[in-house]
Amino acid sequence: MSKFIMLTSCEEKQGKTVFSLIAAKELSKDKKVLLVDLSNSEKDSSYYLNVKDMVIYDVVDLIKDTCSLEQAVINIEKENFKFDFLPAPRMKDKYKQLDLGHLKKIFMESNGIYDYIVIDGTTVADDIKTASYEIIDLVVMLTYNKIENIKCIFYSLNIINSDVKDIKLVINKTIEKEEKRGNLLTTNEIEEILKVRVDGKIEFMPKLNSLGENFLLDNNYNEVSKIIQQVI
Repeated sequence: MSKFIMLTSCEEKQGKTVFSLIAAKELSKDKKVLLVDLSNSEKDSSYYLNVKDMVIYDVVDLIKDTCSLEQAVINIEKENFKFDFLPAPRMKDKYKQLDLGHLKKIFMESNGIYDYIVIDGTTVADDIKTASYEIIDLVVMLTYNKIENIKCIFYSLNIINSDVKDIKLVINKTIEKEEKRGNLLTTNEIEEILKVRVDGKIEFMPKLNSLGENFLLDNNYNEVSKIIQQVI
């Protein structure tokens, strides 16, 4: 049986794609990994992997039985990592063709072939419109620790909790000095308000905001790698 891991957030642009790519790389060191891109961001995984021109079929084509998993998957093989990649549509309007069964379809096609299927999702609110979380073994939810994010985190966790037993909450891009000033919530404050555990926290790193193609070839994200080892 494969382990299905989904990266999601309560809002867009919380760092899911970068986190998913690093997770796929880390897990592929000794396991067989499929990275599934459901993100509709401008800089999706195919951009960072520098394979946009190689995308012929995508995750929607697989779900709609236009192609097989073997036809849709792109093999990513570099000097220090190797995993398979199921790309997002190049035309973002194509997302409208997704339906409630899309995660189940991915499950049926890939289960048992890979040790890990890492899914780069959208937001909880958008994911729930088209997919149930029932096949997911682990959800890693990335969020900022701004005060205004609390309601969104609470709402999102409640949605996920109905289907998934294992949920990890990771605070991304925090700034410790802003926490001390009271401009951002601390881990203890979030845990006290929401009555949940914060499983990891990543300090803001400007270099992660300006990553380009093939950034996985470098190792400038050790802090993220450590969090991945803790939560997955």
